[in-house]
Amino acid sequence: MKIYLVRHADYEKTSGALKGRLPVNLSKQGIIQANRLKDFFAQLPIEMILSSAVMRCKQTSEIIANNNTPLQFDKRLLEALTAYQGYMDGVWADHAYTHQSELGGETTKDVQQRMVDFYQELIKKEYQQVVVCSHGDPLQFLYLYLNGEPLSQDYSQMGDSSADYQSKAGVRLVELVDGKIIKIKDVFKQPEYQ
Repeated sequence: MKIYLVRHADYEKTSGALKGRLPVNLSKQGIIQANRLKDFFAQLPIEMILSSAVMRCKQTSEIIANNNTPLQFDKRLLEALTAYQGYMDGVWADHAYTHQSELGGETTKDVQQRMVDFYQELIKKEYQQVVVCSHGDPLQFLYLYLNGEPLSQDYSQMGDSSADYQSKAGVRLVELVDGKIIKIKDVFKQPEYQ
């Protein structure tokens, strides 16, 4: 089985606020990136695309599907739920996963657990090649689990500055044989200068 993990394409930056689950559309650059993803996957026998229904993932997945590949949405692939959604950059960075006892939302462990539940259910299915489209943090937390690495509670250890954090509109392949991972590697990155 081959699972292609896709992080959504670039989205409109109308402010420096944490977008979270807000319905923000892909940017012009994001549409170009999503079309590059469509071209990449057009050469592969993808049986299903499973995606977050948050607008940026939904639009990325719809472009990849190109009205040819079945597409389903799964709530376990959503962006993390945080009370800091809408806060300006810098304000939320150190607090996005530290407010649950007072304000609710998800911890890093909550997000990782729903991604792991999704993954464990997915690998029991009969797919040979499937695309999974989600968000940076959920994909990173799944990646850490698949590699047997600990989940940090410190957000500064995560995010786009982390060396193994998946790039926007990038593709990471998880290949399994008999339910066991034999390979995890990045297989597609957007051009540096777009």
